[in-house]
Amino acid sequence: MVFAPAPELTITIEQRGDDADIHLHAGGQGIWQARMIATLGVPVVLCTVFGGETGSVLEPLTAAEGVWLRSVHGDA
Repeated sequence: MVFAPAPELTITIEQRGDDADIHLHAGGQGIWQARMIATLGVPVVLCTVFGGETGSVLEPLTAAEGVWLRSVHGDA
């Protein structure tokens, strides 16, 4: 179990010619730890708070990485 008190949404903009590619990634120390544990093939549960628009983006990004979530939804 990993506790992530302050999950972050990392936004990267890569310029390729005239077009820009925008990439969204779940970030923060707790999410990073859970991601690494899952990469090692160990089941992991991430406990965190997802709030507002950022939380609605972070939740599916984190779940897509094979991390089980136990989250509380709150206002941003």
